[in-house]
Amino acid sequence: MRAPVLNCTPKASPEPSNTDQLTDVVVEALEKAEVEVSRIRLADRNVKPGGE
Repeated sequence: MRAPVLNCTPKASPEPSNTDQLTDVVVEALEKAEVEVSRIRLADRNVKPGGE
């Protein structure tokens, strides 16, 4: 099984964030269950607000 973990902090890498610490807890639990985890920090991507 695979699971993406979205970090929606407004802080770009490598700046530390509280959200990063929370995602660490989730990732640890998923990895113990042998889930392949990919982390995605939205502040590092070109994601525009809103939708069409």
